[in-house]
Amino acid sequence: MFKYILATTAFFLACLNLPAFADEFDLTGKWTIQIVDNPDDPFRGSITIEKDDTELPNSAIKKYKGTLITEDRCCDGNYSKVQQISRIGLIDDRVMVSSKIEKFLIQDEPNPGPSYSADSFDLTVQEDGTLLGTLNSWTEVRWVRANAGMV
Repeated sequence: MFKYILATTAFFLACLNLPAFADEFDLTGKWTIQIVDNPDDPFRGSITIEKDDTELPNSAIKKYKGTLITEDRCCDGNYSKVQQISRIGLIDDRVMVSSKIEKFLIQDEPNPGPSYSADSFDLTVQEDGTLLGTLNSWTEVRWVRANAGMV
């Protein structure tokens, strides 16, 4: 009976796309990224994630890779949209993302100053299957599966 209840609970949570157990959570797919509590913030992003084939079978870290598209309008009027290649690690409920700019899709920077730099994220898997954390160590962001809509 216990096995039936456990199996039924795991199936139910999987149907809701909730991480029943952290080691079963899968990041693959399309995600949208938004600044938390500020829908008017010009930063926007999306990422398509796939498993990294170089994953070691006995490693506690699940490895992924992704193509990240982000855009932002800085306070000095500069606007950039960039394509980045991301390396992603998942261990327990923690997701670490480091990216490298592959190319600028749009680079409108009429004012001198720093150019758009690569993005990094430090995220935690939430009970509802979203990811919550920080962008470049200071801005709070939420990642939601693209087919789930933004919160």
